Amino acid sequence: MPYWAVIRSAPNHERLAAEGVALAGFETFIPRIRVKNGARWRTTPLFGSYFFVRVVDRWRILERTMGVLSVVKFGAAPARCPDAEIAALLERSDPDGVIRLGARSPSLSRRAFTPGATVEIAGGPFYGLTGVYVGMSARERELVLLNVLGAARPVAVPAGLLAAH
Repeated sequence: MPYWAVIRSAPNHERLAAEGVALAGFETFIPRIRVKNGARWRTTPLFGSYFFVRVVDRWRILERTMGVLSVVKFGAAPARCPDAEIAALLERSDPDGVIRLGARSPSLSRRAFTPGATVEIAGGPFYGLTGVYVGMSARERELVLLNVLGAARPVAVPAGLLAAH
């Protein structure tokens, strides 16, 4: 039965690794977002150094593909990413894989949370996920620990996109 797996690529080489994986006969998906860098916009991967691949039967060849550092595994087998999560990302993305983020809701305002509080993300690519509030960064971004790819990972979201859970 086909499933989605996660590939870790060399830093800034997601596209090269995905092209090699696609040449080996696999379907790939690199969710990307557009970010403003000064006065210019650039497209960057949503999950830096990671992308998704649809595995049908064989997967070991993925580890020997140029640009691929490793297959994210649970034990000796690739960790399976739920189809619903990929479907949600695909639903929010253009045909070229760029996820269009909705405008920030004017009803959301900055709320003070204490570190360790359980919060829900109320917008952006992590909409609806719950995590643990860590604090505020120097760039007006909220830091939240989310359970992503099998581990608690810090994620920075724009200020005002958190709600009490």
